[in-house]
Amino acid sequence: MSRLGEIWRRVGMLAHRRRFERELEEEMRLHRELKEKELIADGVGSQEVRYAASRQFGNATYLRERGGEAWGWRWLEDLVQDVCFGLRMLRQNPGFTAVAVTTLALGIGVNTAIFTLAHAVLLRSLPVAKPEQLYNFGANDKCCVMLGMQENFTLFSIPLYEYLRDNSPEFEKVAAFPAFLSNLGVRRAGVSKITEPYVGELVTGNYFEMFGVSAFAGRVIAREDDRVNAAPVAVMSHRVWLQHFAADPSVIGANFIVNDVPMTVVGITPPGFFGDTLRSDPPDFWVPLAQEPAIRGESSIYHRQDLYWLYVIGRLRPGTTTPQTSALLTARLKQWLAEQANLSDQDRKEIPRAQLGAWNRATLADNGSGRIRGFALALGAANDHGKRAPGSGRGNRGNCSGVRGDARDFGARLSRVSVCAHRSDSFMAGARFCLRPLPADRRGVWSGASMD
Repeated sequence: MSRLGEIWRRVGMLAHRRRFERELEEEMRLHRELKEKELIADGVGSQEVRYAASRQFGNATYLRERGGEAWGWRWLEDLVQDVCFGLRMLRQNPGFTAVAVTTLALGIGVNTAIFTLAHAVLLRSLPVAKPEQLYNFGANDKCCVMLGMQENFTLFSIPLYEYLRDNSPEFEKVAAFPAFLSNLGVRRAGVSKITEPYVGELVTGNYFEMFGVSAFAGRVIAREDDRVNAAPVAVMSHRVWLQHFAADPSVIGANFIVNDVPMTVVGITPPGFFGDTLRSDPPDFWVPLAQEPAIRGESSIYHRQDLYWLYVIGRLRPGTTTPQTSALLTARLKQWLAEQANLSDQDRKEIPRAQLGAWNRATLADNGSGRIRGFALALGAANDHGKRAPGSGRGNRGNCSGVRGDARDFGARLSRVSVCAHRSDSFMAGARFCLRPLPADRRGVWSGASMD
């Protein structure tokens, strides 16, 4: 008999189980009667013949079970019987049933929610073209502004970024963005007089091009927009466009006042795009990096060439190996540092120790090693996430260790200790500044900067 015929026969037996049991019982009865007749013919007494026939025939219950195994699936029958028994017990104990069902429901619901969040924060790749080709320059484990040498470079100055961008042929494109998000006050010109809080991200002109992301409507920021004298433009996220402007098509091309600067919203990002980092609260607006002086005003650090405050990310060309790329990046970094005339003698001694590696961006979220930290923070903030106003409480990308304090006494502390100052009243609200101790010949350099 073929395999299909065997399955069909067993299914038929299960569908007509009672008829099969009756036929089996009838066949067993006929066998016992034939055995009794044979024993009577052999001279066995009428009083003993029934017991003798049963002994020779065998255990009837065992034979029924063997017949069921040959014709059906015994394990399935046992499962059905166990389920029926369990349901009967649950019906007889309603209090226990309610507690058990509630516990199982809560357990399944919590595990589903945790896995969904873990998938979004830990497992999912960036929703961009070929995310496996995206690599961070450095591990993105520092925040937010640094002054002085780094042993493992993670933050970059604008001149260093431009040097790496123009001298890294292993990468198809190299883009940069600050290590912190920016709190923005935004209102639509001629329509609203109320400024609403949003969070924004400054990006280089090739940012969207490097990710391979096109606009949902309008256009994205282009290289021509990332120039000091270019007309101020911005790109709005699809989420903000949908939730706060009801998907109004007239928003595209409209003028908005962003931190008292007139800007034109030139496009809307795709629905699935939320920036360079997997997070629960992505940027609401993207603005060209060259507009940083206009956005920051007197607090601008755009022209401070000695400050390291940018993350750099590039799209690696196919066929290029990561170890080879990291070695080349480190060599270029040391060459650039050696050419800087403003380095102190102490910084020059540290150049041989400087390292720069390439880290796959598809496996990084919220500062690489901060991915687990971001997951834990997301769990804690899950209950009140929907209660915050746009941009409130946001603006910190990463984590850094050190002494927190007010930014106004940077100059007094800089000569003694590494500083991480929490800003709550300035353009980097929620951000922290990390500065390593300076040598004696450069102490006090920060006191002349306007950061307030």
